[in-house]
Amino acid sequence: MSDGIYVALSGALGRQRQLETVANDLANLETPGYRSLRPSFREYLGTALGSPGQAPDAVWDAPREVPADRVLLSIEPGTESKRPGPLRETRGELDLALEDAGYFVLQTAQGVRYTRDGRFQRDAEGFLAAGDGSRVLGEKGPLHLPAGTVQVLADGTLRARGQDVGRLLRVELPPQALQREGANRYRCDLPGRPVETPVRQGWLEGADVSALSGMVQMIALQRSFSALQQVIQSYREIDQRANEAARKEV
Repeated sequence: MSDGIYVALSGALGRQRQLETVANDLANLETPGYRSLRPSFREYLGTALGSPGQAPDAVWDAPREVPADRVLLSIEPGTESKRPGPLRETRGELDLALEDAGYFVLQTAQGVRYTRDGRFQRDAEGFLAAGDGSRVLGEKGPLHLPAGTVQVLADGTLRARGQDVGRLLRVELPPQALQREGANRYRCDLPGRPVETPVRQGWLEGADVSALSGMVQMIALQRSFSALQQVIQSYREIDQRANEAARKEV
């Protein structure tokens, strides 16, 4: 098989992963607090692999033998954007947005999780909760809200009937320890550091995704992917002709 087909195939797989990432970003345009993710790539020689000539699962669906001196592409998990999304006013009493770094803390059935999605509500028992019933944690535990209007101060204090009923817990987390999960949430096995990030009531943080930029990226990536597919097909045709010529000589 021609040497270049491995490089072209590796590049095509990288472009496919980028396309999937951009498509996911565009699908979350309306998700409050969503942060885009960019995969990263690293070139290496086949000789750098643990076992000679075996490609890792990061690039292939299953380990496959490749020549040991081929340049391949390793797809890394990538990094998440640290850029906050734009804030938009909703006037919802329990819609909350963080004006700077940090995360809200939720008590879920799977354990403590973190989010910047501030679409909260009262649950059946009067606790401040996310849409799926996961309770929002304050500095002293779940926050119970009396009936009536609730005021949320910039310092995270919740006030109802003229009395303070608790203060929102906000934490900053080590970026390298964050693990993305569904429902726009994160898991972190390292302890967070409490922060005093201002809270804005009646607002939500939007996604940090630009529809125009995303579509431009999609078009460019699709063209690159198609070009690499053509390169792969060309190498296959070259191999086929070489094999036919070799058979004729025999």
